[in-house]
Amino acid sequence: MHEEFYRFISNSFDAPRYSLHYKTDAPINIRCVIYVPEGKPGLFEMSRETDVGVALYSRKVLIKNRADNIVPKWLRFVKGVVDSEDIPLNLSRELLQDSALIRKIRTVITNRLLRYLQDQMRKDSEGYDKFFNDYGLFLKEGIVSSQEQAEKEEIAKLLRFESSLKPAGERVSLAEYCSRMKDDQKDIYYLAAPRLVLHCLERFSR
Repeated sequence: MHEEFYRFISNSFDAPRYSLHYKTDAPINIRCVIYVPEGKPGLFEMSRETDVGVALYSRKVLIKNRADNIVPKWLRFVKGVVDSEDIPLNLSRELLQDSALIRKIRTVITNRLLRYLQDQMRKDSEGYDKFFNDYGLFLKEGIVSSQEQAEKEEIAKLLRFESSLKPAGERVSLAEYCSRMKDDQKDIYYLAAPRLVLHCLERFSR
């Protein structure tokens, strides 16, 4: 059912890589289904000008087919549907663009999706590595563009880096790297190599 619904709302023929079915009544009423596509992002998805693929509903009534404020721009690769009974049916376009209610919905959904991806990284490291190879650039964009420090810190938990103690191409998380740091190590040195690949270098004390 998830595959069929995903194809319907995304107008695509692939299957969802990740599926998040989430509902909550506090701090705000939200029912949503969010998908991460199986296929690699194309040039259209890479562009910051593309519309976010999330539809907004209120009490099962469509408010906007592609609501660009429900998830941040760096999450524009996700597809899905969000329904909230707290959204008034007569919500104007101006309020949709600048509304405390919409900002609260965006924060709740973004935080839940970040925690979901962190769970996937712990449960299936190999599968997450494939996701990061395809979509890691969006996460790095989120680190740079997000205005919320707490959000930046949650995104940072999802990043993967090559390390001088690992074979070429094998990545580690920041948490894994920090677990190996010596007691007197206070710095992490890295190289910003071509194609935005970061190579973490261990600092050895002699």
